[in-house]
Amino acid sequence: MRAHRHRSPDAAPDDGRGPSRTASDPGRCDHDDQWHRGFAVEAASACRDWAFDELGVDAVWAKVRGTNIASMNVAIRLGMRVRRAFTTRYRGADMPHLGFAIDRAKWTAAR
Repeated sequence: MRAHRHRSPDAAPDDGRGPSRTASDPGRCDHDDQWHRGFAVEAASACRDWAFDELGVDAVWAKVRGTNIASMNVAIRLGMRVRRAFTTRYRGADMPHLGFAIDRAKWTAAR
């Protein structure tokens, strides 16, 4: 998930070559023994709320691989919607991704 300051909610997340100056990336869990226990939604919700409350960002983005249904469901549960589709090159392979986002107005209305 990335939190963006002073950017349009429809602005694209970085291009996959590294974090931009306007983004912070709290990371992800690669420990599959912890999957499907609700931790992702809980952690991502806290990151989203912190980004809006403490960082004062205009939008929070989630960069999700096009085949990762579980992560798509986390983003949807956070109130995010697909804003764009793009391809990221990783280890010599092109990988389709979706950019999910929620802006401050939609987050505030849902609270």
